[in-house]
Amino acid sequence: MVSGVLGIGGYAVALGPVLAVVAYILAVDLLYENGIGQAVAISVGTWVTSFVILYVAAYFGYSSFQALGVPPGI
Repeated sequence: MVSGVLGIGGYAVALGPVLAVVAYILAVDLLYENGIGQAVAISVGTWVTSFVILYVAAYFGYSSFQALGVPPGI
């Protein structure tokens, strides 16, 4: 049921991506033993950095915006 959908507060949440994010944060927490707060900060920082790099690459034509999750035609 990992790929299923769970209703939380009226919103449909796909469990697969949520569990992947939780697993990533826990892995970072195990690598850096400074607490869950720093693990979340490191995870958000890496996500923002990769988003910026992918956006700049797509803007200059080295990649596509599909890598960021934007469907074609938008």
